[in-house]
Formats: sequence, structure tokens, C-alpha cells
Amino acid sequence: MIINLGTQASVTASEKWLTYIQAGQAFGLASSLGPTAAVISHVQLFNPAASGKVVLVRRCFSSLVTSTDTINLNLYNVALATDVGAGVNLLNGGAAAVSHVRTANNATQLGTNFAQLYTAIGQPQAFGPDWLCELTAGQGLVVCGSAVNTWAVASFYWVEF
Repeated sequence: MIINLGTQASVTASEKWLTYIQAGQAFGLASSLGPTAAVISHVQLFNPAASGKVVLVRRCFSSLVTSTDTINLNLYNVALATDVGAGVNLLNGGAAAVSHVRTANNATQLGTNFAQLYTAIGQPQAFGPDWLCELTAGQGLVVCGSAVNTWAVASFYWVEF
């Protein structure tokens, strides 16, 4: 925390993140979806419609295992077909998240793209220098490549309140 005489206290994103972990409100989960001919692999963090929670995404790490391509970060508000599971509480022993990581293949990219990074095969990329985006109930964040037949890998870190 930084405090200057006569000014308001400011808290860094890292300090806030630690506070969320200690309160049992920080979660993480990773998944991947292997390559399939003629389709694009998608990995999604999804906040269910009836969750009653707001999700603040801290960071997303991603890579494409089978090709040199661009990694896309898209907003997509429909739950993908395969439920990988609920997020793991980063306060060991804490309750699981209400948000889930999901996967699916599709012939084209799903959602609205808002970030894109070029990557070599297997080189991880980090999205979100401090905080990435907010997902209200019924909203999702998708990681995918631009090319078909690519193995997509994503690790999401978020808070719920």
C-alpha cells in the first residue's frame, strides 16, 4: 500500500489479489482441448446465469501446442458444451468457485474478439497486466486459436464476489 501525506491510500493489484486469496474469493483452473481436423479448439471461463456472482478476471495464460498462430481472447456468453469443472479456491480448503471452465470445438471462432497475441508453438502468453475483464452472470471468456486443428491450452485466475 502506498500512502502519501495529504492523499488517498492506493492499493496495488497484487496487494488486492492477496486480499482476495486470503478471503477465499480467488480461484484458478486450467484446461486444454486437443486438435481436431477442420475445427477450432475453445477453452472458456463461464459465470453461470444463476450464479448471483460477479467474476473479475485477473489473468489468463494461454498457449497453442500444435501450431504457430495467434491466440484470441473473445467474449462469448453461451456456455460451451463440455464442463471441465468449477474453479479451485486458492485458499487451500476453501469452497469451490461457482464459475466453471468449459471446452468445445467449433468450425469458426466463437464470440467477440478483444485481444490477440501471436505465439510460436508452445510459447505461453499472458493476458491481463493487472486485471483483465468482468463477467456478470451468464457471461463467458473464451481462449482459442485462429487456425483449425490446433491444441488450445488456458489457465484462468479470477475472483468472485
